Amino acid sequence: AAHTPGRIDPEVYLRYVIKTVEQGRKDFGLGRSCQAAVVVDRIGSGLKNQDPALLRVLLPAFTTHFPGIVGNIYIAPVNTVFYAIWSLVSLLLDSETRDSVRLLKKESKTDALLMEMDASSLPKNLGGTKLIPEAGIL
Repeated sequence: AAHTPGRIDPEVYLRYVIKTVEQGRKDFGLGRSCQAAVVVDRIGSGLKNQDPALLRVLLPAFTTHFPGIVGNIYIAPVNTVFYAIWSLVSLLLDSETRDSVRLLKKESKTDALLMEMDASSLPKNLGGTKLIPEAGIL
């Protein structure tokens, strides 16, 4: 809900993500001994927060330059409209990418996330203990 499309140039955001992934490679063996889990927090988001330009920059970077870095992608919460859109978009993705995406309903998102990761790595609004950042790239 805090993301404002166009506020940050997609290329600048891409450089930030690349720096973060490279730091994860160095510090944690990301891509060699472990994979990253991506959690897309949709609480309070709507059409005003959607940023296709950002996805057009990030997706090719991950599939081309960082294969194997991302394990699962959790999108929560999703509604019927999102499911319908996903059913169309997923047809354009390869099966490995499609299988790594987990759509979580509002009612079960917290339980599903806590089964996969520690509460200390999740923000409070998704059932964890971490404060949502007030600054930084959102």
